Amino acid sequence: MFSYRLNDHAELRLPELHHADEIYAIVDKNRAYLRPWMGWVNESHGPDDIKKWINKTYEQLARDDGFQTCIFYDGRYVGGCGFVYMHGPSRRCEIGYWIDEEHQRHGLITMAARALIEYAIDKRNFNRVEIRCDPRNVRSAAVAQRLGFKLDGVLRENTIISGQIVDMAVWSLLAAEWKIARAERTQIIDPRAELDR
Repeated sequence: MFSYRLNDHAELRLPELHHADEIYAIVDKNRAYLRPWMGWVNESHGPDDIKKWINKTYEQLARDDGFQTCIFYDGRYVGGCGFVYMHGPSRRCEIGYWIDEEHQRHGLITMAARALIEYAIDKRNFNRVEIRCDPRNVRSAAVAQRLGFKLDGVLRENTIISGQIVDMAVWSLLAAEWKIARAERTQIIDPRAELDR
């Protein structure tokens, strides 16, 4: 089964049905924390709902319009990062993510989102990657900013989450911007560059 190592402790994996109990336990534990930002938590009432989500994930993958991954840290499920959609003809996609509250501030979401950006732009030749979040969700916006996304604007009263009509900030990253940023990162961290000075 697919897995992608993020660092010595963390990896991305496709969800499997046998993960349903573990995923539900973390969703349930984080329910109050996630509810303002993630409307889907209100539809997760037990492992059977998670199994339905896993099956939908494989249907999405089969249609080639995206996929969802689970973030595992030291072998334990701690969150998710995936493509809300991938639209090949227009070469654009959207990334969504969340993380267990206790595992914040470890860079896991940034690493996971970076891996999906690399897949979309470098492997699939997509031109535009979006992240959408409630403007009040400063942690989600901070991930977008760290990865070089630009704020396109705010769609006013665009979405209903947990019964509330909320605005939605649209962040975007273009392939050209990603490639420039990657070259600059490589230049900065390349130890050989120091020998040339």
